[in-house]
Amino acid sequence: MKQKKIFLMVLAFQVILISCSKNDGNSDNPVIPPISSTLNIVTNNTTNIIGQNQATIGGNITSDGGTAITARGICWNTSPSPTILSNKIQTGSGIGTFTATLTNLLNSTIYYARAFATTNTSTVYGAEINFTTKPLSIAGGGVTDADGNTYTTVIIADKEWMAENLRTAKYQNGDIIPNITATNSWYNTTTGALCYYNNSSGYNNSYGKLYNWFAATDARKISPVGWHVPSLGEWSTLVSNYGALNSSVIAGGALKQAGTSQWQSPNTNATNVSNFTALPGGIRIDNNGNFSGQGQYGYWWTADEQNPISGRLVSLIYNQGIFNSSFPASAGKTGGLSIRCVKD
Repeated sequence: MKQKKIFLMVLAFQVILISCSKNDGNSDNPVIPPISSTLNIVTNNTTNIIGQNQATIGGNITSDGGTAITARGICWNTSPSPTILSNKIQTGSGIGTFTATLTNLLNSTIYYARAFATTNTSTVYGAEINFTTKPLSIAGGGVTDADGNTYTTVIIADKEWMAENLRTAKYQNGDIIPNITATNSWYNTTTGALCYYNNSSGYNNSYGKLYNWFAATDARKISPVGWHVPSLGEWSTLVSNYGALNSSVIAGGALKQAGTSQWQSPNTNATNVSNFTALPGGIRIDNNGNFSGQGQYGYWWTADEQNPISGRLVSLIYNQGIFNSSFPASAGKTGGLSIRCVKD
């Protein structure tokens, strides 16, 4: 996926760093001359983008004033005037330019940073700068499928996802995906097919359509152009931003739409802090073509195959906060599940 980049003005600050001690005429207690330093904020190495959890700070010590600089680097904190007792990265010694990548930062948080230079007698600091890390979840640009349906999207950790279930009835090339209503025809098909839950189009606008695995992975592509059906690994990466897989406290609830207007009560731990707005579209069962679970379960196909007759899926449930990627691990390829897409 091509990373979305938000270009920020590179701020440059030129300051004179001064550390003095009393000159009593003793050569062992000299006046330390000024040290000149330039700070530049960049992020993600050299792309000028502030990340959710990291930023790269560059410094330049242009003169040591004749006093050896034994250590240099960047210090930072969530409060002003950071020092080397706060958080620091040392990047060598002496004069010259240097960079340091700050990691494990909190998203949507203001940080304060400045360069430091340490001599044999003191540590001096450059001008302070501040930056705000990006929120973990921001609104995407939206997307339109081959059938003309438009979707809201959300960018989570630099990946853009649909914030709605897929509703298309066409592949990218315009070919129609058959809508199979008869139960025996449904579970006997070995090519791409779709249906509405309970064969009722009234579910379409809110919950989207249900598709078998053959449709999800058809070479004609069911996703909008420039998008794809996510792999299990991509789902796992998404969830890792909100807690470990199968976390009963965080991960699933962060993805589920909050409240009980569409999820059945109690909709455990649902906060939708991700703005992913997962909905319980239910399932069309692979071995009999019947429908089950609307309002209680959300099931989504991945692009991964479990074995020749089964595909991998992920799921959420109304009475738990768990994001499931291991139970159930798969469904028969003739099952009818929802689909979310992710941008290439």
